[in-house]
Amino acid sequence: MSEQPKSSTRASKLAVLLVLTVITCGVAAWTVVNVSGLNEPDPAMAQDFAKYFQRRCVRDTANEGACRDVIGFHHRRCFKQTSLKESPDSWGSPYVYDRDGYMQCMREHLTSA
Repeated sequence: MSEQPKSSTRASKLAVLLVLTVITCGVAAWTVVNVSGLNEPDPAMAQDFAKYFQRRCVRDTANEGACRDVIGFHHRRCFKQTSLKESPDSWGSPYVYDRDGYMQCMREHLTSA
């Protein structure tokens, strides 16, 4: 068997090192994004609150347009006001959600509209 030239061996080692570096950097970036995302309120919970308010609002007022307007203009603010960061250093979502407070905030904006 013939030996490979030294430049070919060196190129192979550099290619392997480059691939391992890219994989390691990708895993590190993915982990940072996932962990930093845990400090944000749960978007599924926000959507559930909005759906719950819409069902109740339409049932009580029979005015779907006004209900959608209130959700469009005030949902984010009310959700943010009623989502409290309980334990910022814990693993997982540190937020506590207050659905009754959210509903009260949204109803106040509905009556003022």
